[in-house]
Parts: sequence; structure tokens; C-alpha cells
Amino acid sequence: MFNAGTLTGTRGTAIEAFAATNTVSINQTAGVVNGAILLSTHDDMVNVSGGTINGDIRGQGNGTVDFNLPAGKTFTYAASSFGFLNVDRADINSGSVGC
Repeated sequence: MFNAGTLTGTRGTAIEAFAATNTVSINQTAGVVNGAILLSTHDDMVNVSGGTINGDIRGQGNGTVDFNLPAGKTFTYAASSFGFLNVDRADINSGSVGC
């Protein structure tokens, strides 16, 4: 799944992949995700190369959040109360991540 526009979910969730039967890849390239991203048990990937995420990224004990930002760019959550929870790892491959 690729997002470069605006995704706004209901009841606080923008993307519900938790019931997926296979691995899910979510690519946030630009735009805004308004709400949580809920991952499945299949080692999902969230690739962030731009845009804004206004919600938590919640795994089920596995999954990866990869930050591949342009040189000199910083990804910052819109509010310090957001973050990633219960994922296996987070990689910052380029750019920087703040809260």
C-alpha cells in the first residue's frame, strides 16, 4: 500500500492490517495518515520516506518500521504522545527521527 495523500480513519484507526493473512507493506511517501496503523502478525513493514503520521504504529510483537528520509530531512510525529509500539525493530536508514 502506498500513501501520498490523506488517509483518515474512524475510531482512531487509519489502517487496520491486524487481520491480514499475509505480510503487509505500507509505504508512507508523502501526505498524512490521521489515525493509528495496526499491523498483523506477519512481520509487516512500514516504510516512511515522507509525510506525517498522526497516530501510533502498533505491532503484534513483530514487524519493522523503516525510515528512509531524504538527506537532511527529519520525521517528527505530530504529537509527542504518538510512537511505535510492540514492533520488532525500527531502522533509521537515512534522515533523522524526532518526537
